[in-house]
Amino acid sequence: MKQSDSIKIIQFYFPELDSDQVLRFELLRELYLGWNSKINVISRKDTENFYTRHVLHSLAIAKFIQFRNKSKIIDVGTGGGFPGIPLAIYFSDSSFTLIDSIGKKIKVVDDIAKETKLPLFVHERDAFHQMHSILKENIDECENIVVHCFTGTKNSLIDYLDLGVHIGLTGWVCDDRRGKHLRDFIDIIPDDKLLIETDSPYLSPYISSKKPEVTSGMKHLNKPAYLVEVAKDVAKYRNQSYDHICEITYQNYLNFFGEDK
Repeated sequence: MKQSDSIKIIQFYFPELDSDQVLRFELLRELYLGWNSKINVISRKDTENFYTRHVLHSLAIAKFIQFRNKSKIIDVGTGGGFPGIPLAIYFSDSSFTLIDSIGKKIKVVDDIAKETKLPLFVHERDAFHQMHSILKENIDECENIVVHCFTGTKNSLIDYLDLGVHIGLTGWVCDDRRGKHLRDFIDIIPDDKLLIETDSPYLSPYISSKKPEVTSGMKHLNKPAYLVEVAKDVAKYRNQSYDHICEITYQNYLNFFGEDK
């Protein structure tokens, strides 16, 4: 490693980092070099410039944009986790979803998130067996996992629950066309594993509504404020009260993210 390429260069440009963030950034280099010896995550000719050309470049946006707390950011085509993982460490109060079509690189992302103790949100569509295999292989070292926007079958839900992960439900359950099947079995999710999610601007819970006061805009542009409608439908199909769903999902959120009330 070049003397100029170290964690100190990150601290120079971002002196506000706390000790926990510094430790996570220090760990990144060791983890990525370990994975790079197995698959080509970053150019092997460029490992001496890891902090300068990969971590620092990933953090450059933080000099121009400050995400609000609880922002949801998607890193499409993340590869081995850049810029998503460095940004997730820096913006620790925001939620990052890292997407890539290459399974082996998502496996790297899962491992890095696990080792740096970042909460892990996983999302698969028609790729249950691959995702379940990756999670099962690493579940003992993972602390907090949410299967985001679950839309699968009862059997896949049971298999996910057997791993001890949290299940996130969205406006999909309110959709008479696509989510009707979920209503028959979401009651098997234990109270302490249930989360509800907005997924805005997508998956409006009003998509199938026939109420005259529901406009076309409300059906096709979701907003975080509509989460109450997801909670109402989840309560109905779990045969629980709306207040109970609000209480348990809020407590699960606090426990999952380690937040204080």
